[in-house]
Amino acid sequence: MTASVLMRTALPVLAVSGYSGQGKTTLLEHLVQRLSALGVSVCVFKHSHHALALDKPGSDSERYRRAGAVASIISGQNGFSLVKETSDEPALDDVIRYAETLSPDLLLLEGFKSHSVPKLWVARKAVDDSDAIKVVNDPNIEAVFSPDLSKQNIPFSPNMAVLDTHEQTLEWVVRWLYSRRSATHNGFDGHQMSLTHLNERGDAHMVDIADKATTKRTAEAESFLSMAPETLELLLDERLPKGDVLASARIAGIQAAKRTSELIPLCHPLSLTHVSIECTPDKDRGGVHVLATCKTDGKTGVEMEALTAASVASLTLYDMCKAVDKRMSIDYTRVRAKQGGKSGDWSLIQNDVEQVSLENEGDAISSESSTLLVRFFGEIGELAGHKEMRLDLDALADTTPAALLTYLERQHGIDLSSVGASRLMVAVNQRMARMDDVLAQNDEVAFFPPVTGG
Repeated sequence: MTASVLMRTALPVLAVSGYSGQGKTTLLEHLVQRLSALGVSVCVFKHSHHALALDKPGSDSERYRRAGAVASIISGQNGFSLVKETSDEPALDDVIRYAETLSPDLLLLEGFKSHSVPKLWVARKAVDDSDAIKVVNDPNIEAVFSPDLSKQNIPFSPNMAVLDTHEQTLEWVVRWLYSRRSATHNGFDGHQMSLTHLNERGDAHMVDIADKATTKRTAEAESFLSMAPETLELLLDERLPKGDVLASARIAGIQAAKRTSELIPLCHPLSLTHVSIECTPDKDRGGVHVLATCKTDGKTGVEMEALTAASVASLTLYDMCKAVDKRMSIDYTRVRAKQGGKSGDWSLIQNDVEQVSLENEGDAISSESSTLLVRFFGEIGELAGHKEMRLDLDALADTTPAALLTYLERQHGIDLSSVGASRLMVAVNQRMARMDDVLAQNDEVAFFPPVTGG
């Protein structure tokens, strides 16, 4: 393989190399399994000098090859195999180009000890001195996996990472991979990757925020605990064995927010100025919706405090109800909105609305003439997580403000029930309206709390 091709590709390539019988396949199997669990997309390539059973005389692939096919693709219920006649020395240039079309995060090669690619050398068994010299003299070997090092006689180079367990090897591969993917390359989810909790060596560390400006910061996180209808009825009637479930969950969430830095290793201790936990039973969805809001005047955000609060509140709800319902589940825990800081404001709901708008662009049913402009004022805006959003009027079951509220709660998680039906005010096109008034295309609908004062 030419070095120029390896330098041009943005795809990280790592060869797991070693002599026969050292356990390369076993190590690769472990790495692929663990990396995949971490969300890393891995492509593996092995060139075998053994005869391929798929291409044995009389097989379909062999018949196609003899007929002149460049390659044969044999598919079945469990996927497909590509059979292609090659020389003993594989063309890695072609392999990399093909792997790039699959868009993996990492290409692992088994073998290829004579190629100029980064290598993880496997030496499970004692080898003679001549082999040891070959290992040391290969500048492409960046790490050696060698269990039971006391029985090895390889004079490891001080520049090599020496690994003696699968877990150490996995950690090294992750660090190696991150070191190959700079902030200008795409991350594992296809977005720009800038992991501030990893230093240039790939080691985890606490971010230095000394030079950041102090600003007002707010974050909202939500969670939802699903349960049986009978369990929810017991909760609402306060007939569960452990007493006041919702009050206990609120207290637990507030306590958790204040102790986030003790639970999450790299979080900064923050001086919180406000923590609120709202636990809202939802009969239609069959469970309890938890909304945690955290505020601070600081140099870093409070998303983790809000997430921790929502998580622990949901866990407390589970603990309080588990005596009567073992099948409950926490369906999700996520950030709903954040304000302040260098990255600015962000809202899950607004992001979803923008995405839906993009997906529906050009569709006949999504013309601007059928949209509503929905605005939120005062404490209603804080509950909604943003100031305004656009919705398709045709998506409502009924064209009334009451139906709009139901749609906002079910489809976008905006629950305004804590305000109280008697206190929630609505205006249409800047005129006071009732919840059963009929809405029309291009209407502006505003929700706000009662106006007091002079």
